[in-house]
Amino acid sequence: MVAGRFQTALLIEPAPQRRPPLQRLLREAGFREVLTAGSAAEARALLKEALVDLVVTAWEVPGGSGAALIRAVRQGGRNRALPVILVDTGLPQHAVVAAVKAGAAGRLPWPGTVQQLRGIMATILEDQHPQDSARAAPSPGAPARGVAREEMP
Repeated sequence: MVAGRFQTALLIEPAPQRRPPLQRLLREAGFREVLTAGSAAEARALLKEALVDLVVTAWEVPGGSGAALIRAVRQGGRNRALPVILVDTGLPQHAVVAAVKAGAAGRLPWPGTVQQLRGIMATILEDQHPQDSARAAPSPGAPARGVAREEMP
């Protein structure tokens, strides 16, 4: 399972009604712990104190934009290589492009599925460890390489 290398996720979502489905999705994908933040300030505080393996963020967050959050993660020492996935709730194309330029590793359409999330996570692992993905056999029932990934422009 892809999430074997991922233990803790940080979910940054200001909309309280979206948090439970996204938390459930992350747990179903194999994360043992899902930390949540509803604002940029909460997210920055959690990133300073907790070790996380993945950030899943909304684009619009109180106290900062998705792009600003992604850039902050990229500039932070131990979090510099931390993968960030953008939750796309119908964002305009320019916002998706800005997220990519800021360093987003993937885009998860709202509400998203476990298969989509696992596909994005598999792609992240391939990007981080290309030599491992060349040797790894797909798990039974897993989509073909790249199929579940949401392409970013």
